[in-house]
Amino acid sequence: MFAVLSCARINRYEQAVHRPDIATAQRLADRLQVPLPYLFANDDGLAQVILDYAALVKTGIGTDE
Repeated sequence: MFAVLSCARINRYEQAVHRPDIATAQRLADRLQVPLPYLFANDDGLAQVILDYAALVKTGIGTDE
C-alpha cells in the first residue's frame, strides 16, 4: 500500500502538481542514491554531468583536498 502511495506522490511531483519541500527532495535523492541537484536538472545532459561530477568527487578527483 505504501509503495502505491509513494508512486502516486512521486507522479504528482513529476507532473508538477505538487512540489516537494527541500527536506523531502533530499530524502528522495538519498533513497535514489543521487545528488540533490540531479532531481532539479532540466535535461538529460545536465543530469548526466551532475552524476559524473558526483562520481569524481567520490574518488577524490575534483576536490581541493
